Amino acid sequence: QNDRSSWHFFVVQVTAENPLTRDELYKELGYKGVQCNVHYTPLYKFKPFIIEEVEQQNRFPQAEQSYEQAISLPLFPAMTDEMVDYVCSTIRELAHG
Repeated sequence: QNDRSSWHFFVVQVTAENPLTRDELYKELGYKGVQCNVHYTPLYKFKPFIIEEVEQQNRFPQAEQSYEQAISLPLFPAMTDEMVDYVCSTIRELAHG
């Protein structure tokens, strides 16, 4: 089986059940030293498509929802178990207050 990670991205969805939005979680994780990122931006948010962004949002609601909820967590080969534990415990703390 070829099921090993490429160590490229570890993306999670921040859904409405979470007390924080994706952007709020991103900011709070950053304050606590957890470097995150946002990937998979829909093409219509880039030039030359940006002129038609509102129309495109309405045409691709699933792409918009996925983009608004997705956050890439730290993931790299040298990441220690302690680093993983810190990321996980910090997310749990923020998600559950």
